[in-house]
Amino acid sequence: MLQVVEDAWGRTPATWEGMMLRTLGLILDRNPGAQLGRLGSKLAGHGKKKPLTVAQWKETSISGTVGGGSSSRSMPLAKIIVAAYNDGLEDPTDFLSTPGRPG
Repeated sequence: MLQVVEDAWGRTPATWEGMMLRTLGLILDRNPGAQLGRLGSKLAGHGKKKPLTVAQWKETSISGTVGGGSSSRSMPLAKIIVAAYNDGLEDPTDFLSTPGRPG
């Protein structure tokens, strides 16, 4: 997990943001076969005109938050990260699942 965020954003104080680390821990726990290179690339926003920052990911997720606390903000963040990771994949066996209760 730490290598994924370092690959995405380098070794800066913003890289080690708690909510992002918690969210990635939840995602990787649910998806042990995740392609870590792909995840880091998606987090960094490779392929976009402008790289994505940790703050931008958090800002996007907060708009989907109903309650307070880092736990409630982690799930919306996980959903958008999983959606970004899955974007462009064709084989359903490569898809990540969102953390939480099995559907």
